[in-house]
Amino acid sequence: MSYSRVKVAVRVRPFTAAEKVIDPRGCVFMQENVTVLSRGAERRQFTYDYSLWSHDSFAVEEGVYYKDSDESKYQDQTAVFEAVGQPALHNALKGFHACVFAYGQTGSGKSYTMVGDQANPGLIPLFCQELFSWADEAAASNRSLDVEVQIFEIYNEHLTDLLSEELPEPAITVQETPAGVYIDGLVSVGVRNYHELEEAMTRGNARRTQAATAMNDTSSRAHTIYRLVLTQTAQRSDEVLNCEVNLVDLAGSERVGETGVTGVRFKEGTHINLSLSNLRAVIAALTSNHTHVPYRDSQLTFILKNALGGNSKTAMVATISPAMLNYSQTLSTLRYAQQVKFIENAAVVNLSVLNPETVRMRSAVALATEQLTQREALIAQLNDELEALRKGVESDLNDRSSRLPRLNTASDTARSSVKRSCACVVF
Repeated sequence: MSYSRVKVAVRVRPFTAAEKVIDPRGCVFMQENVTVLSRGAERRQFTYDYSLWSHDSFAVEEGVYYKDSDESKYQDQTAVFEAVGQPALHNALKGFHACVFAYGQTGSGKSYTMVGDQANPGLIPLFCQELFSWADEAAASNRSLDVEVQIFEIYNEHLTDLLSEELPEPAITVQETPAGVYIDGLVSVGVRNYHELEEAMTRGNARRTQAATAMNDTSSRAHTIYRLVLTQTAQRSDEVLNCEVNLVDLAGSERVGETGVTGVRFKEGTHINLSLSNLRAVIAALTSNHTHVPYRDSQLTFILKNALGGNSKTAMVATISPAMLNYSQTLSTLRYAQQVKFIENAAVVNLSVLNPETVRMRSAVALATEQLTQREALIAQLNDELEALRKGVESDLNDRSSRLPRLNTASDTARSSVKRSCACVVF
């Protein structure tokens, strides 16, 4: 068993166009792993595992953001992945359950950090690209990795499977088992490479619930969870590593008065804030050693039970606005992140051993596959030799055919000469 605290990173984004117009003053500063929030004489300092500066000192070319100089402290998408996503991937490949979730006010850059865009892919696509790069290398050493993906969202406390094409939507239930929380009814898509996984993610992302608010043109109105189920096996071995990776893009916390929402959007905001309040209550209980932790008060906290205080290696990215006009919300996020880093998880390697008959069958299949590969290579070699022989015979026939007209011409010439000779004798 491995005891470890939740790793916490804080990332600050650039000003939005609206922030530049309304109030271009900044309130966030970072130095190494320290984040400072300042307003007038008020100065608050927080220390995290990572403080990621993405506010300025960058250039943009064809939509790609990068450092504008060697001295720049700008942290791009790859730097965020290396700080938070890469350790989660390494833990998963060791057989630990892993989770990375993004938290922050609406419009603070959570979805950009987790999903990104085509020019600047986020933590999730970078995680998946490196996962399959590892799988290709492992295959060369007779290890295999099976990957299944599930994508679902929690909207107004209702679970929606973003990969399901069934109508009406199938019922999805959340259950607790001795092995942890289990979601029954989700579609699991097996993927063999990054291209297939990317297609599944594109299909799921197209169905996400989003809407425009006064704070964000594409505000996520639901918590979205990308789940990867990984199974590792080695040829002629009876050991199997199984783990789940949850990559979570939470809906943004919001103040209804500032977002300007009404009607359906107001109801959505209420449910978002309620589930995030339940999440804060769970974190408060975990960090104060309460005997009762209210996981079941919301779908979100129930599903993330393993990730918070359970069997998982977990990291959080808190995204914040640099603008003075968002000072109070940024302070709230930083306090929340400060509390999260004291949660301690007890993760175990999820190793199972196959029964001897299964091992024997897997070895037989592996041997048969190897023999089949060898036979296919031999057949390909024989086909190449047969093709070369066919081309040789065809070339020889063509050569003979080209000589036939010359022989015919010579024969005709000889016959004509004989006829002339005979004519002379008769005369």
